[in-house]
Parts: sequence; structure tokens; C-alpha cells
Amino acid sequence: MASSDTGNITEVKAGYWYCDSQSPTPVADIPSELFTHLFAAFADVKLIGNDCKVTFPEAYEVQFSTFTLTVQKKNPLVQTLLSIGGGASTFASMASQVNTRQSFIHSSINLARSNDFHGLSLHWQYPSTEEERTNLGSLLNEWRAEVDLESKLTGNDPLLLVAAVYYRPQIHEDSFNYPVAEIASSLDWINLVAYDFYNPVLSGNNTGPFAALHNGHIHEEDPRCADPGVRAWIHHGVPANKIVFGLPFYGAAWRLKDDTQRGIFAAADGAADGAAAGVYINPSDGTILYNQIKYFIETHPGSDPVHHDDYVVDIFSAENTWIAYNDTQSITAKVKYAKENALLGYYAWHVGGDRQGTLSQAASEVWNRVALATDGTDTGGAGTGGAGTGGAGTGGALTFGNVTVTGGAGDGNVTVTVTAGNINVGSVTGGTGTGGTGTGGTGTGGTGTGTGTGIGMAPRPAPIVRSINSLLSCRHQQKGN
Repeated sequence: MASSDTGNITEVKAGYWYCDSQSPTPVADIPSELFTHLFAAFADVKLIGNDCKVTFPEAYEVQFSTFTLTVQKKNPLVQTLLSIGGGASTFASMASQVNTRQSFIHSSINLARSNDFHGLSLHWQYPSTEEERTNLGSLLNEWRAEVDLESKLTGNDPLLLVAAVYYRPQIHEDSFNYPVAEIASSLDWINLVAYDFYNPVLSGNNTGPFAALHNGHIHEEDPRCADPGVRAWIHHGVPANKIVFGLPFYGAAWRLKDDTQRGIFAAADGAADGAAAGVYINPSDGTILYNQIKYFIETHPGSDPVHHDDYVVDIFSAENTWIAYNDTQSITAKVKYAKENALLGYYAWHVGGDRQGTLSQAASEVWNRVALATDGTDTGGAGTGGAGTGGAGTGGALTFGNVTVTGGAGDGNVTVTVTAGNINVGSVTGGTGTGGTGTGGTGTGGTGTGTGTGIGMAPRPAPIVRSINSLLSCRHQQKGN
């Protein structure tokens, strides 16, 4: 069996351009300098008897055929992938027979090569039976073999192969998993759809954290959030450095039943009315683009957005409209999560939903900043202490065998010493003493915190452990594992 190799791909900062959105962004307006990879979505799949062809949408043929040339004007290094849609039933029919799979594969490779794309992406949402699962595995194996053969015969670099997948490997409750072995061996990476956990179609009677990273505290038994899905994919055999985390540049809007009850899981009555709200809300599923959300917020100054750390989601409600979405704080937290968990990167669906590049810029900046810190540069600011009383204090030390972290005397300073040896978690002891509260600025490599008011304490261990884990994860990633 042929296998993919992501050894040459160290990071993915990707975005989708979607031609069928309410008002597609001109390709020339995509801020390609903020991305390493851009997807053009979607190419069509046409089944005619035993033949299958992949084609550009007729109305957007020029945009697709010139996509790579256009986005590389701003960023010559950006790589492009042709994302293939077509609907679940079309993919199921195509994948069910060897001859239609082969014609699909050959057609997709020819279309990508003739229009200067660097890769191909499958957007099958989602296989629904055990037979479709098996056929998907066969398709991926055969696709990888043909991509590698084409590269060998032409001398070109192999096309990238990617697929958008459900947030966890188990597609249906008490049902089958994806063909994980074939995915891990045949694809360069997977784009994890880490959103759409709640919307007015799936949960019309209650609002919900549309793109939750964690379960929060109310429904801790509810698996509909991204973090356990990421961990399940890794547990089932897809390496972390083949997972790209999805960021939605849109949200979901509900109509409240009682506008005095505005919390998460408040009673609702389906999708909000976009016309009444003065913005465009998709009437079929209640989705609303980020740029429309920001306009709605600006035109309702009597309310303020609320960020929920427990779910990592933002909420805004006014009158009887309730919206869950990701603003810069949630986007930043999720990109940090991806980096700290050694994922390959993130992708945005879709760039047309952004507002003047706000979310794209925030995601790119925090990814770059965390990458610098995990390479050994701590970008945290100096700690400062306020006034206090008491005698001099001594910070304790945290020892990990080959890593020693020493806390200062209530001033937020952190010293990290690395020597040879295995990692063993030691203890932390705070000295008694002085000073007001000193807080070190948050660096993406770690956080330094010192505390005063009579007791001088060493830095808290949890952030330091996360920082050291980030260092180790980066080192692991650099080995190509």
C-alpha cells in the first residue's frame, strides 16, 4: 500500500474560498499572505453511466482556472488545493464501483495538474453506511497510488491529498468508524470539521455552543465538542501532525422563545429571522457569516458580546435573536489549542465570512507567535509586583529531571534550566515573605506568575507544564513523527 508523507509539511494555515456563498469574495481579495494553503471550493462531480468527471462550476470556471495564479500574486509560496464537493449520494455512487472510482481519480488529477493546483481535497459529508465506509477506504488507497504513480512518471511533486472529515472517527452513534487506517496511510492530512455541533436544525428548541472546544460545565456528559473528537482521532491511529483544526468564520442564530432568558441552552424556536434582524441569516439552517454578525452587533449597541471560556465560544443576543460564533478571543484560543497539542495547523471555513481579514489575521499571528515560543523564544513580558508587607520571600523550584524551573521572590520571574536526563515531575515550594502581587506577562512559551501579600510563591506549575509540553511537542514534530 502506498503511503502519504507529511515530512515536508511542517504547518498548515489554510482557508477555503467558497464560490457559492451568498456573496463570494473576489479571489484577488483573499489575503493569501496570511495562509500557507488555500482551497478552492467546490469542483463538481458528474456521473454519466460508468464514467465520472470532475469539473469546475460553469459560472465560476474562470475563477477556478486562474485561482493559483491569482492568489500567488500576493504570496508566491502559498499552495492551492482543489476541493471536490458533490453531495453524499453522488460520492456514494461514485465510490461504489472500481471503474467510476478510477475515472474520478484520473479526472481529478488531470484537472488539478492542468490548472496548477498543488493538491486535491475530498469533501464527502458524510459516509452513512458500512458499505460506504469500505468504499471510501478503497477510494483513498487507489487515489494515493495513482497520485504517486503520476508523480513518478512526470517528475512532478506528488499532489497533496486531503479530506474534510467529521469531528470524530465515529460518524454515527453506536455505528461504524471512518476507515482510519486508510486515512492515516493515504492522506497528507485531514481537515477536522470542528463546528456545527449545535444549530437551529440540530437543536431548534434550544440554543447551543455552535463550535464548542470543550463541553463546559452544564452538559459535561455531552460529547458534542471538538477536544474529545481530536483525541479520538489520535487514539484510533491518525497522528496529531496529520490533523488540521477547523475554524468557522460564521455562526448560528436562533430565535428566542423568551427574550429574558438568554443563556446557553435557552429555549428557542428555530432559526432567527434575518430580515427582522437586518442581516442575512440562512433560513434553512440559521447560519450567519462573521461579517454579518459584526454588523448586527454594531447596530444593537445596547447589548455586549459575552465570551465563555468553558466552551470557548462567543455569544451575542439582542431582542429575540441569539447568536453563537467565534470572535478573535475564541479563534486565538483554538489556534493555541491546535499548536499546544502538536496538530499540523488550522483551516478557516470560509474566507468570505471574514471582515477585513480580522479573524484570518488573528489566527495567523497567534500561530506564528506560539511557533516562535515553542522554538525556544519566550515572548512573555516582565513580571511586576505591587506594594506589600512582610519579610523577604523565596520562590520555590519545579524539577522535571532535565528541566528545572525556579520561581523568583514574589516578582513573577521564571528561570528555566535544561540539563540531560529523563523528565520527572518534582514538587513546588513557595517561600514566606513579601511583596504585592507580581504577574509575569504571558509568553506563548510559558507564563510566569509570582504572588505577594505576605506569602512569596513560586510560579504556578500548570502553565509551566503546558509550556514545557509545547517545547517537547515541537521537538517531536521537528523529528517528523
